[in-house]
Amino acid sequence: MEWYYAEADRKMGPVGEDELKRLLAEGMVGGGTMVWRQGMSAWAELGTVLPDLASSAPAAPGAATAGITCSQCGRRFPPGEVIKLSGTWVCAACKPIFVQRLKEGAALPGIAQYAGFWIRFAAKIIDGMILAVPNFVVMALTAILTGTVMKAAGMADAVTAVVAVLVNWTFQLGLPVVYNTFFVGRFAATPGKMACGLQVILPGGGKVSYARAFGRCFAEWVSGFTLGIGYIIAGFDREKRALHDHICGTRVAKKQRAAG
Repeated sequence: MEWYYAEADRKMGPVGEDELKRLLAEGMVGGGTMVWRQGMSAWAELGTVLPDLASSAPAAPGAATAGITCSQCGRRFPPGEVIKLSGTWVCAACKPIFVQRLKEGAALPGIAQYAGFWIRFAAKIIDGMILAVPNFVVMALTAILTGTVMKAAGMADAVTAVVAVLVNWTFQLGLPVVYNTFFVGRFAATPGKMACGLQVILPGGGKVSYARAFGRCFAEWVSGFTLGIGYIIAGFDREKRALHDHICGTRVAKKQRAAG
């Protein structure tokens, strides 16, 4: 079973349980280290999800002064030989190149590149086009089937129209909720976001749970109710967050390519 663990705001792994035990023994991780594996809805402390492993690992000499891993070269250094820049640890040798790439806006390991307003808008358009297809099909079917059934029952045309509207309205509200909850909870992105190379993440880079994805759907209605201002603020926020991201504690970031 493969695990991921958090270190200096960076997701590390995957590693097996034997490797986790070695990291525990060397003091590189501890019972309070946040870990995650496929199937978990959210990150949790290692000591909580693997109590036997955490308790059985021998204490490492000098664990309290264990080094810090540079997010760029992957080597460990004493705390005095690394500096935290943009939320990630960098050693002295990597600092000049790191700072230069940061100024140039280049992608850097361990640092999320948040998606701006326009690329999120493009992803939203793609999702809207995808959702328009089943919406159109259902509207056409309800117009035909509801009318046929209601008229056969001898009901007035006005009642037929009301029933058709209610069916369509319920479907059009429910479909985006199911669509977003499933794709964000399962893949961290809707098809529109996938096409634009985006993903919905937690502040530390963790995966969004189905429950949070579900709540995010309703929080997005709040962004819409503000005449779109809730969406527009993503263009001015430091972390490119829309109103519903503020409400749910999420971020939309550009998906980083796996190293190697």
